[in-house]
Amino acid sequence: MVDSPADSAPRGLRERAKTKRRIAIQRAALELFVERGFEATTISNVAERAEVARRTVMMYFPAKIDLALSWFDEMGVRLQAAFAASPSNPDFVSVLEQWLGAEAATQDPQLAALAWDLLESDPRLRALSRSRMVARLTTQTADAFALRTGLEPDRPMFAIAGQAVAAATDEYLATTARHGYRPELHRDFLRFLRRITDADSPADSAPTPVHSRVFDSDQASSPPPS
Repeated sequence: MVDSPADSAPRGLRERAKTKRRIAIQRAALELFVERGFEATTISNVAERAEVARRTVMMYFPAKIDLALSWFDEMGVRLQAAFAASPSNPDFVSVLEQWLGAEAATQDPQLAALAWDLLESDPRLRALSRSRMVARLTTQTADAFALRTGLEPDRPMFAIAGQAVAAATDEYLATTARHGYRPELHRDFLRFLRRITDADSPADSAPTPVHSRVFDSDQASSPPPS
């Protein structure tokens, strides 16, 4: 059954009202977390600041940690959608670049600043947020990441490269939130990503194993036999 225009209009209004209410709750929570600290803030405090019932807050965000990391989780959903919407065999860095551009164009700068201020004030939340970023980049985008790096997902270097990319992306987003978009930084960041994810490294340039270097060093430093 197809909705008539008369039916779809109220539905659209309801959805916009729900989105507006959700953002108001999110903003109130981030403000309070920054002002008072994550542990010192209660769901009831958030409800009072947002001027909604406590159960309304819980309906949108079942747990306090969901409130604290909601802004970053929403970014992760959009990141996953960007890769899902890309053609088969997408270039990892190119899709990431498009996602970053869309984020810069559509984010609320005040909300972004609050979200990053919270992470800077609470190392535990920062660590959790970064671990989620690593998970998104190495699981939700695994095929594109493997194609770009030339690494199989079960290889140790796949996880190491994922950690490097996630940490760099996390810091880039934090810097952009604090200081605004800078074209030079954006270009340098993408160049860095391409370097650390480049699959075209020569096969004969592998470094000497650490144990071999240590052994050779010990041999070189040993006095000649008498």
